[in-house]
Amino acid sequence: MRIREASVTDAPAIAKVTVDTWKTAYRRIINDNYLNNLSYEEREKGWKQFPFDDCFVYVAVDEAQKILGFAAAGPEREGNLAYQGELYAIYVCQEDQNKGTGSALFLTVLQKKWRKPVSILYCFGFWQTVPTGGSTRSMADNPWAPNFLKWKGSSIK
Repeated sequence: MRIREASVTDAPAIAKVTVDTWKTAYRRIINDNYLNNLSYEEREKGWKQFPFDDCFVYVAVDEAQKILGFAAAGPEREGNLAYQGELYAIYVCQEDQNKGTGSALFLTVLQKKWRKPVSILYCFGFWQTVPTGGSTRSMADNPWAPNFLKWKGSSIK
């Protein structure tokens, strides 16, 4: 596995990782109807509009250049001066999880030469509550939440 910077030409593969990962990681957390209606085409449109010039995406690829996962990050988007950068998304295909892929992507984001120095990275939404068909659950119910804590992540209110 190696990490490389992504480009808009990677949008179809990044969209596939996004949809497939949501369908496995968020099952029983997010409404099944919502997950079942996620589409590669819609996510690809979104990734083709991603501001690659102002932000960045790294992908983990195997020897055949298949994208195993990705991390997207850039400037903090809510105007909170306490955070210099934001991790927008980090997803790894189910079959490639627990192999160090996510950690490698995360460390690559941290080592990126940001326009401004980043010592505190914000990851919106990981602990937010989401609708799940009549009730709400915390994203912290996701079994992957402890991975953020090992990097000294913490929940903010």
